[in-house]
Amino acid sequence: MSSTSINSMFLRLSTRFKSS
Repeated sequence: MSSTSINSMFLRLSTRFKSS
């Protein structure tokens, strides 16, 4: 598991929550 992959997913989730 790459740290970048997790970071990317977390970032996307954060953006979605902010957009909500």
